[in-house]
Amino acid sequence: LTMLFSLEMLAKVCLLPWRRLRSSRKHSFDLVVTFGACALTADIFNAGAIPSGGSQQLSAESLHRLALSLVHMRLARLLVYVPPFHKVLRTFALLLPSAAQLLSTMSVLLYCFAVLGMACFGGVITTDTSGARISADAAARLAASSFATSHYYPNNFNDLASSIVTLFELLVVNDWQVIASGYTAAVGLQARCFFIAFYVFGVVLTQPS
Repeated sequence: LTMLFSLEMLAKVCLLPWRRLRSSRKHSFDLVVTFGACALTADIFNAGAIPSGGSQQLSAESLHRLALSLVHMRLARLLVYVPPFHKVLRTFALLLPSAAQLLSTMSVLLYCFAVLGMACFGGVITTDTSGARISADAAARLAASSFATSHYYPNNFNDLASSIVTLFELLVVNDWQVIASGYTAAVGLQARCFFIAFYVFGVVLTQPS
């Protein structure tokens, strides 16, 4: 699909006037997304990873998922031309101004709890059982928990992006108890205070009256 979209974009660049290409939101969106997908795909085949934040690196698997996401964004744009989806998107756009205050509050709440989660649990979710990051006993408890058997290791607070995703899953109460069990196994029962506090502030208190 990336190659197909690249050929399509190349034809647009060659055949359409630059002013028309630049002034059209649709064409500009296609250009940015296609260029990003091509750059990521080329890097995957070339080096397999790119530097991110100094010494940290994104794995080739992460880059592959990101490239697929960009390709899917191009496919998602076609939904605008499907009448039922167009109505849904139009309704969503009309509701955005009314929901702006709630979205702002939730964004601040997610960021604050993400920073707090990184301070409290950064590095505790790991597959390393040598005891280098957490004690060997804690690593063994984590490996035996339902968190580990469900392969929920990506739900961690090791970086800001993963923290936001983890909190969003907690926000929609998606296997809340399973995620909490991993941190309880690695840190102790006091970890539950964090998850209970987020549930109260993120789910209970922010519900519209």
